[in-house]
Amino acid sequence: MKLPILTTLFVLCSCVLFAQESEKKFYFNTNIGRTASMFDDASGYHIELMPGFKLTNRVDLISQISFSALNIKSSFISGRTGRATSKKLLLGTRFYFSKPSASFRFYTNILCGVDYYNKQNNNDFHNMPIEGNIGFSLGLYGRHRSGLNGGLAFESSGIFVLKLGYHF
Repeated sequence: MKLPILTTLFVLCSCVLFAQESEKKFYFNTNIGRTASMFDDASGYHIELMPGFKLTNRVDLISQISFSALNIKSSFISGRTGRATSKKLLLGTRFYFSKPSASFRFYTNILCGVDYYNKQNNNDFHNMPIEGNIGFSLGLYGRHRSGLNGGLAFESSGIFVLKLGYHF
């Protein structure tokens, strides 16, 4: 339990230090999204905060602090119902495909870190404990000059997330 707290504090303190050096290079993205599972008949929601730091015109260093919840209507093999939650602390890069002067910029995020996943089955006598696994997020996005962004990501635990957010 100490690892996620220490990791979160490290990421936030690093972001504050970078922000003090250069306000133009430091930014935040906030996103909300709709989740769907690759293996189960499930859907839910996703919220995240993504602090970032501009390294070059085409590459950023970013982190992701997120929470996803899925309501499972039918599990892939067992057919069980239930609920799954995922809490992620990720770090990675953002690569832009278009120039900074473009009114709409396309980019991809490649992130890796820790995923705390918990699955609770309704028609089972026990719940799976929270597991700290290797987490990841791979996605394609677009951002308008106004700050609105959106895209589709594939995340650990077999979850697809359709995201919509704002770039501060």
